[in-house]
Amino acid sequence: MDSINYLHTIGYAIISHDCFIADATGNMPNGIKNDADWRYFQSELDNSDLLLIGRKSFINFQNIKRNRLIPTSKIKDIEIEKNDLCFFNPKNISIEDAVKVFLPETKKIAVVGGNKVYELVFNSIQFNEFHLTVAHSFYINEGILLNDNIKSLDDIFDLMNKNKLTVHKEKELDKNATLYIFKKY
Repeated sequence: MDSINYLHTIGYAIISHDCFIADATGNMPNGIKNDADWRYFQSELDNSDLLLIGRKSFINFQNIKRNRLIPTSKIKDIEIEKNDLCFFNPKNISIEDAVKVFLPETKKIAVVGGNKVYELVFNSIQFNEFHLTVAHSFYINEGILLNDNIKSLDDIFDLMNKNKLTVHKEKELDKNATLYIFKKY
């Protein structure tokens, strides 16, 4: 398939000041969580057709009833488990083909992590937008980074720029968190 311009793909993440999305156990520490960000995030997910979500996030939020597409290497190609849940192996079926099989009317995909899922999108269908909240007053020091090559906020801006994303809007959610909305240029 040459083009997937019918899909609008938006990444969502909240990170610590030192660019981690989770601690060393793979869990999001309470200190990174932000009520204003959570309300914004949930509102955005409510307006999405499909969530592309990693296994850990799926396990932690599996009772949320939204259309979910989960990449996994534990199956051959694609398995639709319920009318709102589909697993696919990105080594054997592309994201766009999985979407066509599972939920062909999809227009807007919310990519909610983890870092391997973000990497998968950066390396395949690309993001049209990325909504990144930085919890400025919280540090994790060791854990899972937004991207394995990220060491600082400058690295994140470089990654976005490399992927033709630039800050379209910057909004202070509260005294501890800033939301950066990157859009394709």
